[in-house]
Amino acid sequence: MHYTYTEDGQTRQYSDRKRYLWLLALSTPFLLTLAIWAFVQTGQHWLLACPIVYLYGVLPVLDYVLGEDINNPPEAVIPQLEADRYYTRLLLLTVPGLVLNVVVAGYAVTQLDLSGWLIALVTLTSGVISGGLGLTISHELGHRGGKFERFAALVASSVSLYGHFNIEHNRGHHVNVATPEDCASSRFNETLYQFSWREQWGALVRGWRSECQRLNAKKLAIWSVHNQILQSYAMTLVLWGISVALFGWSVLWFLIAQSYVGQWHLTLANYVEHY
Repeated sequence: MHYTYTEDGQTRQYSDRKRYLWLLALSTPFLLTLAIWAFVQTGQHWLLACPIVYLYGVLPVLDYVLGEDINNPPEAVIPQLEADRYYTRLLLLTVPGLVLNVVVAGYAVTQLDLSGWLIALVTLTSGVISGGLGLTISHELGHRGGKFERFAALVASSVSLYGHFNIEHNRGHHVNVATPEDCASSRFNETLYQFSWREQWGALVRGWRSECQRLNAKKLAIWSVHNQILQSYAMTLVLWGISVALFGWSVLWFLIAQSYVGQWHLTLANYVEHY
């Protein structure tokens, strides 16, 4: 597909050479699900390590080897790309995989005969997918204008118990980024652990305050279905309730742990990206 734009008085065309390669990204939320399925079929424990090796080993090496992408779109084409529903649909299609990731991982750690190390590995990998991928998808969908996209963004953030993310990010972080007022921007000589406490707690407080201001301006009740933060946390409760019903109360520790791993991935990103 070609996009036409004008630059320096000349009409040019841009083509996304990776347009259909982006379909490969749909596999990422299902990596752990596929690994667990393969383990159940074969009994080979090493298969459970494949997703984390791929995410933290193979992809960084490929990124280094391939280098800079010279096919990045010019700024003049960005509005056309944003209006192309193809890319939005790709994001939406990943959301069911995020939910399935948590459910299948919960099954694995509670119903399969795994060692402590393998349980920790599955929990870590699930959290990486929930946070590293899920919150990124939530971020992108949260910037879309449609109601369904924003609903999907809440689902994506619910899998890592971070329902306030989009509210805080769009109305707080984007306004105050890289200023002393931004809890998601690290400060000079601030350690990661100092930053994490300030960022995680501050994001919750600022997100809740922002949503309360929005609801008050519209004369809507704070403790109601109109509260988008409560909507996302309600989705978390539904997911956790289904998991407990399927696998018992022992799955709760996994759900809490994988959620915190996911939240920490956002914290790590904020720490190195904004200062």
